[in-house]
Amino acid sequence: MERNQLLFEQIEAYLNKELTEEQHLAFQKRMEVDPILKEEVQNHKALKEAMVDMDAVDLRKKLQKIAFSDQEIDAAIVAPKKKRFPIWQIAASILLLLGITAFFWLNNTGSNNDLFETYYTVYPTEDTMRGEQLLDLNIALKSYENGNYSIAISQLKPFIEKYKEKTELKIFLGNCYLNTGNEKEAIGVFKKFKWEEKYYEDAQWYLALSHLKLNNKNSTYNALKKVIEYNGIRKKNAEALLNELKVKDPDYN
Repeated sequence: MERNQLLFEQIEAYLNKELTEEQHLAFQKRMEVDPILKEEVQNHKALKEAMVDMDAVDLRKKLQKIAFSDQEIDAAIVAPKKKRFPIWQIAASILLLLGITAFFWLNNTGSNNDLFETYYTVYPTEDTMRGEQLLDLNIALKSYENGNYSIAISQLKPFIEKYKEKTELKIFLGNCYLNTGNEKEAIGVFKKFKWEEKYYEDAQWYLALSHLKLNNKNSTYNALKKVIEYNGIRKKNAEALLNELKVKDPDYN
């Protein structure tokens, strides 16, 4: 069965109960003899139900990822009622090009990003050594505190080599990578912490969040379990996040 605009319009009319009784019965008979059509209708129905709960702002972000123009998105979201296209219709049009799996992949990714934003807080610098003799380090910490993460990366690296015992500096560096879209570099920093090190629990927590952003299920799960096993101050957050992930996706087991 070829996906095309006519097919989409027929499915939309069927789901919206806009067909005449005769057309409705004829469409149902088509589905009885065409399992692919039946599956397509079920996919569109599932998509429609999912779109009901999706915030328009979130939808805009997802559509932009697939190169819809602002004008096309506005036609779906903010156009006058008599000209307004249903939001889910725009998304379903995407499926004609990409297939149902692509949409739900985007939806899952968005959910993970939402969870990351909910649970992530930048690591504080209060306990870090200060002093006039460490002026350059103070400058690096100021860059970090002010959110100038790209600058802070280059400023922190020399001190990580110089003060190897100050392992919290590596936590700062990993956070800088997380805030500049360099999740893989962050993972490389956090995964080197050992159980006996002072900041091991923090490292595992941020390692889990780094993997979460990349949708690495097994690695996220493993890091969260290590936080829980450590039984420290981040245990409750780790348990809560893991529970939310399991609800959203049973593969987190």
